Amino acid sequence: MKKLIRLAFILCCLFLQDQLFANTVIVKGYVTDSSNHAIANRTVKIYSTDSTNGGCVLSHTVVTNPNGYYIDTLHCTGDIRQLVVIVENCNGLKIYHTIQVGTTGIAESNFMICAPGATTPNISCKAVYSYTSLGTGVKFNAAGSATISGDSIISRTWTFGDSSTSLTGNSVDPAHTFSKAGSYNVCLTIHTQKGCSSSSCQTVVVKDTVPVTRPPVTNCKAQINFTKQGLTVKFTSANSYAPTGDSIISRTWLFGDSSTYLTGNRIDPYHVYAKAGTYTACLYIKTKSGCESKICAEIILQDSVPPVPTNCKAYFTYTIKDSLITFNSEGSIAASTDDSIISRTWYYSDNTTSVSLGGNVVSPYYKYAKPGSYPVYLVIKTKKGCESRYTVTVVIPPPPTNCKAYFTYTIKDSTITFNSEGSKATSDDDSIISRTWYYADNTTSVSLGGNVVSPSYKYAKPGSYPVYLVIKTRKGCESRYTVTVVIPPPPPACKAYFNFSVLDKSVVKFNSSYAKAAGEKDTIISRTWLFGDSTAPLQGNQVDPSHVYTKAGKYTVTLYIKTKSGCESSFTLTVALTSANCPVEAQFTAERVSLKKIQFNSSLSKAQAGDSIIQRNWKFGDNTILSGNDIMPVKEFSLLGIYNTCLQVRTLNGCEAQVCKQVIVQDTINTPQAAVDYIKIMSINPNPVITRMMATIYSRNSNTEAEITVYDIYGLPKLTIKRTLSQGNNIIEVGCEALYHGPYFLKVSTRNGRDSKAFYKL
Repeated sequence: MKKLIRLAFILCCLFLQDQLFANTVIVKGYVTDSSNHAIANRTVKIYSTDSTNGGCVLSHTVVTNPNGYYIDTLHCTGDIRQLVVIVENCNGLKIYHTIQVGTTGIAESNFMICAPGATTPNISCKAVYSYTSLGTGVKFNAAGSATISGDSIISRTWTFGDSSTSLTGNSVDPAHTFSKAGSYNVCLTIHTQKGCSSSSCQTVVVKDTVPVTRPPVTNCKAQINFTKQGLTVKFTSANSYAPTGDSIISRTWLFGDSSTYLTGNRIDPYHVYAKAGTYTACLYIKTKSGCESKICAEIILQDSVPPVPTNCKAYFTYTIKDSLITFNSEGSIAASTDDSIISRTWYYSDNTTSVSLGGNVVSPYYKYAKPGSYPVYLVIKTKKGCESRYTVTVVIPPPPTNCKAYFTYTIKDSTITFNSEGSKATSDDDSIISRTWYYADNTTSVSLGGNVVSPSYKYAKPGSYPVYLVIKTRKGCESRYTVTVVIPPPPPACKAYFNFSVLDKSVVKFNSSYAKAAGEKDTIISRTWLFGDSTAPLQGNQVDPSHVYTKAGKYTVTLYIKTKSGCESSFTLTVALTSANCPVEAQFTAERVSLKKIQFNSSLSKAQAGDSIIQRNWKFGDNTILSGNDIMPVKEFSLLGIYNTCLQVRTLNGCEAQVCKQVIVQDTINTPQAAVDYIKIMSINPNPVITRMMATIYSRNSNTEAEITVYDIYGLPKLTIKRTLSQGNNIIEVGCEALYHGPYFLKVSTRNGRDSKAFYKL
């Protein structure tokens, strides 16, 4: 009778213990900073440090959502009583929280990280073990392993260096039998409650010896008890016992079906059978001293369909920030304390999108496209099959309207710089997230998005232009500000000019005293002379330099000036020098033989008696050159137009001469009359360009002042040159070395018209 009472008391304690602790635990919490702002995408690590009976060693990793919230569910065949939750601080160190799991099965751990002055203690531990040889077996002892005060070792893993599997758990002094003598690398790895890990390895030498034969120990006893729920059976071997001073070190379970037997030292495992029937389950135990015992029990399982409960309840709350709504379904409950919610399905939509979110997300969020009233409902399902639905209509309020767009501007030359720092959001906790600028002149319209506070724009010509700015804040407020800006006309232009006189056959005197600055208050600060031969440019501010040429010929001389106000201008003349001892005359005629084909004839060119022409170089004005001594070349031009063709001759005695003429290659009946044809860019060669390019520019009029400018794709000028164009095609060299890689526009402007053409810089 006393034994029956004792057995009933033990079963009652086991039942109460089953109710006090949980083998399914929900872990949740928030991670914030010192200002209570949510920390999103922060890694949270969760470890079980005391999972009894089942021997579970759990390690989970979750990440916080945009609200700084995390949640995870832990499962173990044994009871989960204590957890360690770890979050990394901003200084790279780890913050540890130890949680005791209560009867609710819900554990909460909140973290405040990145707080000023916050420190995290260093965690240290050390794995140490010794061993003693016992025949072909070895006895190990890890009692010397150490941790810091307040920490404890929660797991020890032994690797014996032979073909056996590693021994996991928390065994301090295991014994291991090696199959044969030899040297083995044995390692011990420990893990502590606060997350410290350490390993220690040694070479263990096992020698052949004759083990001492001891009589088997027989005074241990295996015992089985079990409970059934459908096809799931929970076993317990808690009543199994070993003699005083001994302990059970292994339990092997055979469940009587086709499943693999369960090894280790599990006290109370669960087993799910595939179908109803009668099964014989057996337990084998072995103690530290070598005692072994076996017991079997008959289990009869019947098919049964438990009723689906109906007393679960779906429920959620929500919070709204701007147009972002965050739901929270922690208030949903399962059918009973031994039931749990296994799925949550959310349904929400706006005017453009419909979302169905499955899984088991406790706290999702959704950003609505516009204000309004929207239905939201949640459907939950529990482990026991209970289902429940909860519906709410959420109202997204309209955005605020008390933000204000504003900007000022400054003008330098024709470039205007805007400044929108004076624009304001709705409140101190709001901010401007986008600025869209709209401005245009007579040729270009620009819409600049993003969040540029102070953009710049160069207008093509003076005038009055509307500019407006639209801002949008984080809370959804929008505002527009409009101003009409006035670009004043440019100051008077400067003008380069010079004349020259030939002092003898090789010395030329130049004079630029008639060059003009931009106005009465402006002055010329630099003059650069290019003399047209192989000498370097003359820089500085020399008004009337002299230059010595080494031989007769025609030289193109250019003067560049720059004034104090920044105005620049250039002027070009051709200087022809002849030698009395080396006369030669270059002459040619040109006759059209088809629409684009011209027959040239240089037979009228003459050298003095006793001398002869040995070289003729033809420059046809379309960026092509014919070298050699061709007297009557035929040239077919690719485009109609007017070309400045030059012939340069050289004699046996070294005499040189050059003559240039305009050659008309076009249909005279269809001569261009429209204003747009007064100036035209015929070609850019090469395109793409690497360093320098030749632009062929057609001018209907002679002595036309032209401004040639390179613009980037944002309309900003990168370089400008000024040239006087003759009637017909003009070949202009443009240096592109200073340009970055990308697309550009070449624009030519004159009094009578303008033209532009795209090119690409490699």
